[in-house]
Amino acid sequence: MLENPIGYWRTGGTEAETLPSGRHHLTREQVAASQKGRIMRAALHELGLRGANPMTISAVVQRARVAKKVFYDHFEGLAECVAEALLTLNVVAGTEMAKAAEAADRSQPFGRVRAVLVELIESAEDEPILTTALLAPGFGLEEPGAKAWLFYQEVRSKMLMAWYDDERERTPSLPPTSLDRSRAAFAAFEYAILTALASGTAEDLVARADEVVDLVVGILSNGGASFEPSP
Repeated sequence: MLENPIGYWRTGGTEAETLPSGRHHLTREQVAASQKGRIMRAALHELGLRGANPMTISAVVQRARVAKKVFYDHFEGLAECVAEALLTLNVVAGTEMAKAAEAADRSQPFGRVRAVLVELIESAEDEPILTTALLAPGFGLEEPGAKAWLFYQEVRSKMLMAWYDDERERTPSLPPTSLDRSRAAFAAFEYAILTALASGTAEDLVARADEVVDLVVGILSNGGASFEPSP
């Protein structure tokens, strides 16, 4: 489905890595995939760092280290670039979340919920700007990007509700939840991560994963919970 494989997406970390100069053995398709991946990562970096409204194509291509012509080889404009970048980021994040859920110890209460939340918390520590772009509200995005952001927010909320319902099969005493509660639970989780990123305490949040899981489960089960960010 994606023109740029995850391997290209991951290359370069937060700052895009240019292709080797001179002769190389990469195919034209590999070069194009690498360029497109770097452009999208750069766009998401700008989105997470500055928000949608101040973004410019010039800033994106400068960060991606490509010519403006290369940008237009892949995208008609900034809105299309951001929408596809958000889609790709969510596919990558969703893949990592699914792996975490599959590897989780299901004998532990809410093992899959905890594994996935910890995966996202650790991602926030490793790549804070991209995590901000993934989780921060999509205000200021043009229609394609806003729709992409809202779609994947809904997907994550439904996944969270499904994992909670799995726990109810094992523990019938758990009260039923709802999609509205799941949306609220994930929003509270996002708040915990974004607050940690804003205060530079993402590393501390990893150690407080149990508190975050309790927060999410509390909202799913009874609609109420509290969480105090690190000072």
